[in-house]
Amino acid sequence: MTLDVLVKYLDYFKVDLDYPYNEAICNGYLIKVKRDLRSIAHDMQRFLMTCLLVLVHPLRRRSLAQLQWGKTLVKGIKTAEGNFIPQAKMADPSQALYYYDMLPDEYKTGDTYGHYCVPLPNHRFQDGTYFYDYLEKYLFGGYRQALLRHGQDHQYLFVRINDIEKWNSRAGDPIPLRSYSDVVAGLTKKLVGKAISSKKFRTIYRTYYVNLGAPPNVLEGLA
Repeated sequence: MTLDVLVKYLDYFKVDLDYPYNEAICNGYLIKVKRDLRSIAHDMQRFLMTCLLVLVHPLRRRSLAQLQWGKTLVKGIKTAEGNFIPQAKMADPSQALYYYDMLPDEYKTGDTYGHYCVPLPNHRFQDGTYFYDYLEKYLFGGYRQALLRHGQDHQYLFVRINDIEKWNSRAGDPIPLRSYSDVVAGLTKKLVGKAISSKKFRTIYRTYYVNLGAPPNVLEGLA
């Protein structure tokens, strides 16, 4: 499986997200039922997870589990001097980008690489929409809020969809780190018909950049 193929599959995955109806055949007739906000929000969360795995430098499970709006996921601009300006303080807020912003103790290789603040690419899909369009719908369009089934008040990006009694957890709680292996496997199974681990994504990325002739320092970072 190559990175180019995974990126192309995102457009197929997006079809379910964009279509606002469920369809069924009843007495020989096609019946369309408008999907509710929570159902679309479920698909949107899975889609955004997949985008982050495919479009961004290889992520570990821990990075996905720790994503919190306003803390490890921020919007603004990083200056040439390395300073970060939040969107609200920018002279031109329309130029703001989304960033992973993680302190050394918030990711596995933090002792080696220190403060990690990198922009998320605003990938353009074949229909002319962009990754940021869906991320902002999820954050600010009521979709993420619809998944907080029990009135939770936290900023974690990704949450449990269903109440799971055996884990003593509730829909809307943050997805625990231990569950992300199964989550990622399920996402990739839906995307390409084969379960791919987050560790395997790093191998796919490295192979892609080897084929591009990337220098050793870039390959080391991907590893």
